[in-house]
Amino acid sequence: MAGELAQQFFTMASLATLAGAAGATLVVTNVAKQAFGFSRSWFGLVVAEVICVGLAAYARQNGSDFVIAALNGCLVYLSAAGASDAVGGRQPGNGNNNAVQRGNNESAMRRGWRTFFGSWF
Repeated sequence: MAGELAQQFFTMASLATLAGAAGATLVVTNVAKQAFGFSRSWFGLVVAEVICVGLAAYARQNGSDFVIAALNGCLVYLSAAGASDAVGGRQPGNGNNNAVQRGNNESAMRRGWRTFFGSWF
């Protein structure tokens, strides 16, 4: 039973995939926003880079592989940001939708709510 449960959580192997790294970035960044008020726009990039460069260091990669890891960190960041926008209900279109979404988030904050998912930008 304990072995089955452990397979449901993040592992080093799952973090080495785009979905795993983006999922971890999404969770850590949104929790930091919710708990500590960290800005998702910069903190998400830091989390993604730490995950990707950390995985390269864990795998004992060569120097040039760290450049690829940093590029992968950018891809992971944008994937996590897009997922948060999609789940948070941000509608694509002209710039007016961004103002509506921002207004909805500000309205929720005035009522004492913090939105877990939402735009990172």
